[in-house]
Amino acid sequence: MAEKWPDQATRDLLSQRALKDEDTRARSAALQALAEKWPDQATRDLLSQRALKDEDTRARSAALQALAEKWPDQATRDLLSQLAVQDEDAYARIAALEALAEKWPDQATRDLLSQRACEDPDASKRGKACSLLGAMHSRLGRILMTRDLDGMHPYLDPIKPIPREHFAKAAVKAGIPLDHMDDKVALLSSHFGWDLMAGAKSRRGG
Repeated sequence: MAEKWPDQATRDLLSQRALKDEDTRARSAALQALAEKWPDQATRDLLSQRALKDEDTRARSAALQALAEKWPDQATRDLLSQLAVQDEDAYARIAALEALAEKWPDQATRDLLSQRACEDPDASKRGKACSLLGAMHSRLGRILMTRDLDGMHPYLDPIKPIPREHFAKAAVKAGIPLDHMDDKVALLSSHFGWDLMAGAKSRRGG
């Protein structure tokens, strides 16, 4: 409907569905269509509201992604940073971190990713945050915290030390000579903010 009849009647229907449809996928699709066809303040306000209040993490994540795509400004960044820490659902926290890493790959985002890699209550999401942080440094950093060295789930828990054998396998996959591995480990440790051989617990003080 948004593609073929982008008029007020369609917009009103989509706005209603974004709020009241019982199906999460329908609410998410409505939010995305509104952001695409009517990227104005009213749509932004609706997206911000749903990012905070929708009961389902997928709809909240869809709202966050649309905000980051259409309104990549400080207000959106502040909201993403807030939800990356405060959203009760782990997947929504990661969606916020992913949007921040894509749109604002600066030191403030690196600091937040480093914090979440240490402090997120979900071990898998700590690993994901660590992988996002590592991707800002190098291919080695992106794949290092993944069990299968593919940059994808399942993730290692960065709180725990990384075995040297895992480092060696990651270095080989990233095309790094093993005699350069220690230097790469030191550089990555500096980027992450803790000694990777000791684990992020060394940053946490325990």
